[in-house]
Amino acid sequence: MISNLGVESVLIGGTRSATAAGTLITATAENLEVDTDAGHALSAPDLLLVSLAPTSADGSRGLVVDSGSVIAAKGSVSTASTDPLVFGVAAGASGDGSLLRVSNGSIASVTRLNVPIAPLGSLSIGSGVTLSGNALTLDSSGTTTVAADTVLTANNYDLSANIINLGGGSGGLVLSPSLLASFAGADTSRCAAPRCSISTAMARSATLLRRSAR
Repeated sequence: MISNLGVESVLIGGTRSATAAGTLITATAENLEVDTDAGHALSAPDLLLVSLAPTSADGSRGLVVDSGSVIAAKGSVSTASTDPLVFGVAAGASGDGSLLRVSNGSIASVTRLNVPIAPLGSLSIGSGVTLSGNALTLDSSGTTTVAADTVLTANNYDLSANIINLGGGSGGLVLSPSLLASFAGADTSRCAAPRCSISTAMARSATLLRRSAR
């Protein structure tokens, strides 16, 4: 089993190499599906799961974590590398795709190069999934779907998608109130998207908070 390999860092779905710009990750998996449970968790000190962007022509789905799965960072990371994770090459391979990183190491920035105007990267986290570690990265050039009852436990979060909806909505990455509560007390919480929307309910709550603070 992968969890019993005894290695510090595990990359599933691609290859990596060191470059001057950071760690270049080349995704090769068209479909990457994780199906575990509490008794058979996928674990390692540093886990990286990557996939190519799915295409409608071949019916691929990208990176999918099935309902009830457990992915946990266990063990220490001896070298707390903060090197950027780089996907794609300028004027070369496209960085369109998805990444899930569950790690006991430090948070690492993600750079995607040569991404199309209409990216197709897809990351889907199913109902009841548990992700835990010091640092969690959920990154997709396209759509990131996280079930409202997903359990996220970390000191550092880095989430990105083409659209981020705070408090509700549809499309892109939807952060429900329960998911947003996961970030309370975190050392670092980063959310990046070209467009960010706030649900009406959350906007009303924010307005009430501002009024009560006066």
